[in-house]
Amino acid sequence: MTFARRLGDNSKRKPLRSDFGLVERIRRTESGRPARAVGSGFEHYNECFMTLDMPRLATALGLGLVAIGISTYFASGQSSYTALIPAAFGLVLAALGVLARRASSSKHAMHAAAMVALLGFVGSANGLPDMVRLILGETVELPLAVVAKSLMAIAMAVFLGLCIRSFRQARKAMQ
Repeated sequence: MTFARRLGDNSKRKPLRSDFGLVERIRRTESGRPARAVGSGFEHYNECFMTLDMPRLATALGLGLVAIGISTYFASGQSSYTALIPAAFGLVLAALGVLARRASSSKHAMHAAAMVALLGFVGSANGLPDMVRLILGETVELPLAVVAKSLMAIAMAVFLGLCIRSFRQARKAMQ
């Protein structure tokens, strides 16, 4: 007896849960294996990123920013509290990520996390041109701060892009 026959009709299968509670059904062939779509070659890419757990990603990014902020603060000789700015953004993101794991506040918490990411990117993006100069071998003032600001800007931009992508998927799933 094949896998598909044991489960019966494909429409009676239990849905899988992905980020923000999106519901997706997996189509299966008669042999029980997932059906392969013929297309542009990005199917594997889409499968990998369809099930991103955005609250968990927000928490992980927040903890990473806390690590960047604390390490920058101690590497600079504890001379300036502004080195802890990435840690402050990280704490807020981690808290929102933990809050977003509850179903009742998931949507609001993730939208707030996206806003924090936008503010963090705008505030730290001015370190990117200095980072390019640093990579090209030129001297810059406060190279440690430039590296920390650039890491924060890149991380926030990637997270914001993933949030927007996830919001769009949730909107399409509702329609």
